[in-house]
Amino acid sequence: MRKRVLIWFLTVISIIAIGMFLVSASYLIDTSNLEKHLLESKETLAKESSHYMLGEKITSVLDNETDSMMLLIASYRGNENILNKTMNNYYVLNGENSPYDQVATCNTENPPVKDSYYRYWHGYLIFLRPLLAFFNYGQIRIINTVIHIILLSALVYLLWKKKASILILPILSAFLIMNPMATFLSLQNSTIWYVTCISMIVYLLLNEKIIKHHLHFLLFTIVGMITSFMDFLTYPITTLGLLLILVLVSEKLSFKEQVKRILACGISWTLGYGIMWTAKWVLATLILKENVIANALKAITFRSSNLTAFDDHFSRLILLRDMLLLFKSKLNYFIIFVNGIIGLSILIYRLKKYGLSMYGIIKENGKYNFKTFWKNILNSLPVLSISLVTMVWYFVLANHTQIHPFLSCRTAYSFFVAILTWGYYLVTIKNLNNNKGVFV
Repeated sequence: MRKRVLIWFLTVISIIAIGMFLVSASYLIDTSNLEKHLLESKETLAKESSHYMLGEKITSVLDNETDSMMLLIASYRGNENILNKTMNNYYVLNGENSPYDQVATCNTENPPVKDSYYRYWHGYLIFLRPLLAFFNYGQIRIINTVIHIILLSALVYLLWKKKASILILPILSAFLIMNPMATFLSLQNSTIWYVTCISMIVYLLLNEKIIKHHLHFLLFTIVGMITSFMDFLTYPITTLGLLLILVLVSEKLSFKEQVKRILACGISWTLGYGIMWTAKWVLATLILKENVIANALKAITFRSSNLTAFDDHFSRLILLRDMLLLFKSKLNYFIIFVNGIIGLSILIYRLKKYGLSMYGIIKENGKYNFKTFWKNILNSLPVLSISLVTMVWYFVLANHTQIHPFLSCRTAYSFFVAILTWGYYLVTIKNLNNNKGVFV
């Protein structure tokens, strides 16, 4: 036990140190090409808007405002020392320009004003600064699209190979519901999906070692820390939700064991996420001699309140309803309908070929015994419960959800994947009287 705690502690310290080193190292890149490619990025962004919509639904929003902020921070060329830049994450705006206006118009008539965004780690800089040294924003979008397609293809292949294929259609369906192009063409929308996709791939590749050596707590701590390192508080809980669903699907656990796994992994992810974020505030406070901790806590208090941007109160329950109504569309209905037809077809085929006994419904002495069937249904409920992660996030971070619905809507990844996975389980359930697990 002591050894495991020591390994966990050293891992946490190492990730903080490595993260800080990598962001610092990214500031060593020559800024001349960064500025050149930032100016070239105007051509792409000027054709759009700060929150450009590819379609009618909010899931189609390209958050060009935040992408512009990321580009400005990545291209900053001040004379401050590396440690100062790493902690402050400076950017420059001319006059009252918004980040989008600054990049899309390149208006420099007004005097420049330096500002900082020190609450976050901005881990994306370790990739964006090197990319911006060679490519402009339009070209980076193309690269981003290619990488996403490769990773998603690898994930689907591994899900099939590792006999977790029950997750393929739910994940692809959720990805379609969230509008793939809005992920491909937005850096802001991409970071969490990268962490989610890569963490699932890592688990599929190493799941035997993870199970054998009981490394779940360490894995989810690392994922939580990387999520905090990379993200702007978009839809981070997705990295927990989808990985948890994969773990429950891949491992043959009883109901009680699944509940324990959910609690342990949820706690470890939360610890990792919180520790990494807190580390930035503490380090920034010590290095910059400013009370970054107080600033961050004030922001958290506001983001978790039920106040609008204009200080009006709103109902958290109505907010939950409104967030789900955002997905009301003919396309989404069609996606759900297709999944329903596939599920129904599987059910009819299996009933015709194997009969009710396949589902644990055994006929004994002229009566049907549902004991095994209901036991298996009970064992499947922990996966369905992961859908509640989305609701909890909306409820706790109510202000953030209400102000930024175009970001927060993507938190519903866990909601859709959990429900669809459970639905497919209902039609693929086997008579597992001699087996603890339900997903095979």
